[in-house]
Amino acid sequence: MKLRLVQLWETLRSSYWFVPALMSVTAAILAVLLFLVDQEARERYLPFLSDLYVMDAPGAQAILSTLASSAITVAGVVFSIAMLVLSNASSQFGPRLLPNFMRQGGTQIVFGGFIATFIYAILVLTRVRSTDDGAEIPHLSVSVALVLGVLSFGLLIYFIHRVATFIQAPNIVENVGARLIETFGNLFPEASDPGGRNNPADEERQLPTDFAEHASGIPAPGNGYLDAIELERIRDIAERHNLLVHLLKRPGQFIIEGHVLALASPREAVTEAIAEEIGECFLLGPQRTLIQDAEFAVDQLVEVAVRALSPGINDPFTAVNCIDWLGAALSFLAGRKLTSPLCRGADGRICVVTDPYTYEGILDAAFNQLRQHARKNEAVAIRLLDMIAVLAEAELPEPYRNALARHARLIYKDTLTNLPDASDRADLEERYGKVLQTLPDSGSQAN
Repeated sequence: MKLRLVQLWETLRSSYWFVPALMSVTAAILAVLLFLVDQEARERYLPFLSDLYVMDAPGAQAILSTLASSAITVAGVVFSIAMLVLSNASSQFGPRLLPNFMRQGGTQIVFGGFIATFIYAILVLTRVRSTDDGAEIPHLSVSVALVLGVLSFGLLIYFIHRVATFIQAPNIVENVGARLIETFGNLFPEASDPGGRNNPADEERQLPTDFAEHASGIPAPGNGYLDAIELERIRDIAERHNLLVHLLKRPGQFIIEGHVLALASPREAVTEAIAEEIGECFLLGPQRTLIQDAEFAVDQLVEVAVRALSPGINDPFTAVNCIDWLGAALSFLAGRKLTSPLCRGADGRICVVTDPYTYEGILDAAFNQLRQHARKNEAVAIRLLDMIAVLAEAELPEPYRNALARHARLIYKDTLTNLPDASDRADLEERYGKVLQTLPDSGSQAN
């Protein structure tokens, strides 16, 4: 249930309707409450408002009408600018970054502020009228409308500043890199022995050799990307029915309805109701998210770098910026412990075996595409080698160090064949020499 709420919250944060709708409802409630206060306290507690400024009914109506029309007009302008920014960001940095832009709370609050001001002004306007006994003016409500108008002007200035700064490439890369580090921190616990850790894949899976023959397949409940797995719920189901469940998929992979998501043994204990209950623990969505998908966070940053290196954009400086933040995230990962594939019940029995993340898999996601697109760009290749050299200076688990050595060799070999100039080759060899000092095993396998 917790993961479903997280999935719902991520969907709401990435929408342009939730915050404006919430602020609009709040504005409507505020208008009703303030009108009631005006009705009850007009004579006893708020006489100073009518003396503070002289206003008749036509004047109040003119102010509220101007405020409402201005607010809805500027709201349209804000929405148009936001759509333009999203369009440009999608074409330059990739469509998978759009949720990052849309979940920015500042833009949603600005858009919602103008909509809320419009609704509030319209509702207060309906309460201003002229009668034979005199004008009926809710002074407190009109005063709050004026305050909202001034605040809306401040929101407009903030929005212009926000857009002007956020669309700059270094700020976008920083945002994506910070979310990558945050994702690593949420998914992987801090390690107490950085140098002694092994890959989770190296642990004994403790699956019988004939496990698949005696297991029942758990079909996928629908089509879509696997956003998250309710692992604790699956463990409880397996423990309750004395099952051993092997998860064949992990978050980020595309799921086809009816295909096998997991295997549960023994087969005779897996009823249709149990299979359906286990299938409900796999949360599907129309796109990949960062809830449990560590490689998607890496792919987002790599995509920005790859697009920057494309012939149409040709912006190696942005690619280098992405490599810097990728290095910061991988350095952070070096201090975390990847989760074990074995999930035990209260009695210590292994109930669930997962498909875990490995250092090799995460580093492949980080380096493979960058290396392929940097073959003809010496500056980017050198920065990649420099980043690997810096990472190797830390105390690393053996699988992590071996993966770094393998990618250093591949970067060196791939780039060397595309550098006919002797001085360029010398620069690359110098950087590779620094990697050899920290990763000595890579030297013997590079030739």
